[in-house]
Amino acid sequence: MSKKVSFSIQCKLQNGNRFLVSWIPEKYAIRGKYLKIKDRQTDKWEDGWQVLDVGVKMPYEFIVNRSEDHKKMKEVSDV
Repeated sequence: MSKKVSFSIQCKLQNGNRFLVSWIPEKYAIRGKYLKIKDRQTDKWEDGWQVLDVGVKMPYEFIVNRSEDHKKMKEVSDV
């Protein structure tokens, strides 16, 4: 039995005069849709983020693995 692959899409988001590029689940990556996004620094949810552009689609597992690689490299290089 094969494992179901979930996808995320890199999107440009806007909330007022703030912009953000983030990987979001495929089902929410709809141009014009408003989302609630969790701020990693405050650990709070914030309404009002609009999807402006929808970009590249990748398997969620791939994105998570690359993110971990980036964190490890940052720790090692102190950049």
